[in-house]
Amino acid sequence: MKIGFPMENRLCFFYIFIQGENIIMKLQVSLNGLLLFICVQLFLPAAQNPIHAQENNADGSYLIAVATIDKTGEHWGFIDYTGTEVIPLKYTYTKPFTDGLAVVANKDEKFGYINPQGEVVIPLIYENPSKPFAEGLACVRKNGKYGFIDIAGNVVIDFQYSTAGPGFSNGLAAVGNSTTTMGYIDRNGNRVIPFVYTNPLQFQNGLAPVQKKGTWGFIDKTGKVVVDFQFDRVSDFSEDMIWVRNDDMKVGYLNTRGEISVPFDYNFAVPFHNNSAFVKTGGSLTTDSWGMIDKTGNWIVKFAYPDIYTSYSFCEGLARVRHVKMSPQKCGYIDKTGKVVIPVQYQDALAFSNGYAGVRMNNKWGLIDKSGTLRVACKYDWFVYNKCFW
Repeated sequence: MKIGFPMENRLCFFYIFIQGENIIMKLQVSLNGLLLFICVQLFLPAAQNPIHAQENNADGSYLIAVATIDKTGEHWGFIDYTGTEVIPLKYTYTKPFTDGLAVVANKDEKFGYINPQGEVVIPLIYENPSKPFAEGLACVRKNGKYGFIDIAGNVVIDFQYSTAGPGFSNGLAAVGNSTTTMGYIDRNGNRVIPFVYTNPLQFQNGLAPVQKKGTWGFIDKTGKVVVDFQFDRVSDFSEDMIWVRNDDMKVGYLNTRGEISVPFDYNFAVPFHNNSAFVKTGGSLTTDSWGMIDKTGNWIVKFAYPDIYTSYSFCEGLARVRHVKMSPQKCGYIDKTGKVVIPVQYQDALAFSNGYAGVRMNNKWGLIDKSGTLRVACKYDWFVYNKCFW
């Protein structure tokens, strides 16, 4: 925590020598101001003071990946929530920090990893696409094959796989020896689930959605099928819930036991975030019901106007909405009563994180706070940070 020393308090000592009989009054006013300032700094909750909160966040999760584009290509780096450039925009690719490291690439399309100070801690020697860290390991590619390294850069699973998923979750990672079928390995590289699935997703709470012969089902960590192959489409797990679509093109939600938690009542849905999910009923974009439900399927809010909808869930009490009858369409934010609290005026917008959200105006990205005040000027071509995007 930094405690500033306002200019009027620095000047109080000057007043001692020049103000004569007014000195007591000046000194009292100055000290009262300093006391108030210290109290605000000490007792203001971190959630209301996000810029200071990030000073204690050493894993890089407070950093925003940004890029500018010119005739030579994309230039990626990182800024913080004040707009300060923390890591220069000198890379051709990056993703947000995970496990304290961020994957980056140079102009030669070689991938490596940096820490939040911008120091290269794992050399840029790997091929595209190498992936962010998850559970302490990262999936990287070399000589056309995938393997896994730890945060020190040591190879812990040899380069032997033709294809790979995003990385480890629940101690297992999806990999394959061909581009058509995949299975799962453990952290020692042991094959624990046969390579028979066309699209295996990540495990959560011991359950993973997998695709076989065009339909989706669910398996446990032993490879046992616990929910039969019957779904047309699925999402990843989020907050112990996953949406699935049946043959009737209706969407509902299952829990991590494979049980139906929310009935198949919707035409569209997104993953849960902060215990809420956006859903719609009916088939028309502008005339049917849109709103947010909780994990029991009860409505949190139904939108009172069919021309405004969202495909984002609530993050930090606000959700992005899009006005579909505007030309071009514009975005703003609503609260959990459905009230528009930040005007619908942006080309695009992202979820709130640490009290701030990315917004796009005049084809450039910047940052606003929860009052809608622009805190970082809209000057970036790309804008990515760790937060829910649905």
